[in-house]
Parts: sequence; structure tokens; C-alpha cells
Amino acid sequence: MKLTLSDLITVAVSPPQYGEDPAGRWWGFFQFPDLWRGNDGVLYLAVNVGADSAAGRHEPTQVFCSRDGGGTWQRVAFDATDRSPEIITLPDGRQVAFGRERYLYHLAELSPDAGRASIDVVALGLTPVAGPFRGGYKVNEYLVYRYGDIPAACRRFPLASRASANAAWAETSGVVEYPEMRLPVLTRAMWWDDAGREEWREFPPRLKPPAPHEVTVLPDGTLLWVLESQHPEVERHCGMVSCLASCDAGRTWTRRGGIADGRAWSWGATNETSLARMPDGDLLCVIRTKNSNEAGDTHHLAAARSADEGRTWTMLPPLAEFSVTPHLLTLGNGKVAVVYGRPGVHVKA
Repeated sequence: MKLTLSDLITVAVSPPQYGEDPAGRWWGFFQFPDLWRGNDGVLYLAVNVGADSAAGRHEPTQVFCSRDGGGTWQRVAFDATDRSPEIITLPDGRQVAFGRERYLYHLAELSPDAGRASIDVVALGLTPVAGPFRGGYKVNEYLVYRYGDIPAACRRFPLASRASANAAWAETSGVVEYPEMRLPVLTRAMWWDDAGREEWREFPPRLKPPAPHEVTVLPDGTLLWVLESQHPEVERHCGMVSCLASCDAGRTWTRRGGIADGRAWSWGATNETSLARMPDGDLLCVIRTKNSNEAGDTHHLAAARSADEGRTWTMLPPLAEFSVTPHLLTLGNGKVAVVYGRPGVHVKA
């Protein structure tokens, strides 16, 4: 198969000091780019300018835009970007959008205050069902709460819908019906100061109820969404990956099937997954398996396939040696591309 790549187009170059840090304190700076096309038609690229930790130093995210399909890029203010939720079009022409703004990976994962609204589990009197324990990189500590213990009113997420692309939007809400789900909540995080000493920061336990993003549409109008949660049978940070489905245009979501069990890998599945519908109608999900700094831990790009619209899944041989932030895309010519990293950025078709 022949893949043709364009000449390199430089969007931005980081200052040199972020590459001169043998202790690793600058890890995360000018990394984790999020690329999306806004509903205004403009291409945007947001770059993390902070440590790979919720407790690390975080300068404002840098954002660039392109109005010529990626040929040239200009720096723009963060508030000048179109971060409105992605519009999902159903086969019958209806459209839906989830949340208040578009999901950006590095904002959601590295900034505890970013993204959707969170709830104060202490104020609600909720009791953790597991923890505390540290994540694979040993820089975060978590408590685990049962999703069904959250009051019903707090479990809802914003949902907008309209009958067609020309109709007015109607605001409502949706909900995930998965009471036995376990959700980790960050309570402490660590990073290093300029002298290389550990600094721990305490966080009040606040839980962000899950909301759909990166949704896949089936021909019958069913919506699918991949969700990772804490494995209920493991007393360390270990995930399980599930396929959630909605048959009512995103108002109600239930667990349709289990995609992967993190116990199969040394530090378990992470929340870096991607789902696409294959040209033959099957579903393919790719999953990051490396979530630690231990040299011997599993780190391949895992894959699972479903031939029954997400109800049952079969694990496939690893697709690649590395697995960080994978993204799948089914192209118009019937080919499927996957991009993944680290080290480097790789693409296969």
C-alpha cells in the first residue's frame, strides 16, 4: 500500500530550554497536540505548554489556526478558537452535540480544572469503594467511587439536538446508565521543582461524570462511544474498556459490551483509545497499553474487533510496538489509517 505524505509544514518550534532537561522536568512541554476542524470550518491545533502532570507547571495552551487546509498556520488567542462541541449527524439527518465544548485530550487529562463540570464527592457524602493508590507513573494518587452512588441529577451531561442542519438547536441532557461503573478521582499529584525535588499537591476529590466524545455512528442510527473505567476486581490503577451505545440519539447510554480487560497488560488499559467502523462494517478499537515508566511493562498497540456492532469483541495481535495516543480513521477510498506514538509519530494503513 502506498502512502504519500506532504512536505513538512512547521506550525511552531518550542524554545530551546524545553529540550535541555536531562532530569525530565520539562516532559510534556510543547507536546500532546490536539488537531480539530471547528464547526466554523477552520483547522485548529492546540499544544500543551506544561508538565505531563496535573501538579506541574502549566502555561496557557498555545493555539494555531489554518484557513488553507493546513498549508499555513497563525498563532491565535485561545478564546478566539471554535471549541464548540463536535456536531454528530445521524443517518436520518438529525444532529446532536454533547457537552459544553469540544473534548481536547491534553486539557481534559492534564488540567484538573478544565473541561466539563465536576461534583464535590465530599459535600455529597460519597464514600470511596477503593484506594488510595498510585497510577502507573507514580505521580498521581486516586480514590475510586461507584458511579451509581452519585445522585441521579449529578450524572447528567449537556446535550443539544436538532431535526436537521438548518433547524434550531434544542438544549436538553443525557445520562449514562451504568451504575456499577468505577471511576477514579485524583486526590494528589507530584512533579519536580527546578532543583529536581518532588513536590506533591493535594486536590479536593472532585468527580467528572463521563460524557460522550469521539462518537461513532452506525447505519441504523445507533451511537457508540468507548469508555474506560477502573476495573472493579483490581486494587491498583487498572482499567477496563467498554463499548457504550445509545439508541435514542444520545439521551441514554448503556454498556453494550466489554472491549478489553486491563489485567491482560502490566499496568492495564488507559483512557487512550480510538474506534472506527471498518469498510466491511466491523468495528475496530485500538488501545494504549503502556501507562508506566517501568522498562519491562507492556507497551504495544492493542486492538479488538467486533462483528456484531459492539456487543462482543475479539482481541487481535498487536498492531504496533508502541501505543501512545492512537487515532483511527476510515478514509473515503476504503482504507483505514492509524497514527500512534511514542517514541516518534507513526502512521500505518
